[in-house]
Amino acid sequence: MESRARRSLGPGGRNPLRCTVVAYHYTPEVLEELGRHGAAPHDGSDPQMVRDWLSAVYKVEIRALKARLLRRDFPQAEYADRVRLLRRNYVLLSIPLETWTRKV
Repeated sequence: MESRARRSLGPGGRNPLRCTVVAYHYTPEVLEELGRHGAAPHDGSDPQMVRDWLSAVYKVEIRALKARLLRRDFPQAEYADRVRLLRRNYVLLSIPLETWTRKV
């Protein structure tokens, strides 16, 4: 019976079903910037997942901008400026992920 219990344990004899809760404390600046995009991560939200979501939103917007260019909604000469303006709205994507949170 004891050998069965050992086989069900994970590496190092730990219970593989046991999980550790990690709390992330986002900086106020990051929360404010994310709020502009409709995101309100809580302490349990993994920063990498939040960043991936923000990146996906950015990609949707940049593709929509490109589609508008191809439909000739604006002259091509304006495209680079519009891309730069859009990028300014997603400044968090250029900031290292480690700086999004702080230790408490």
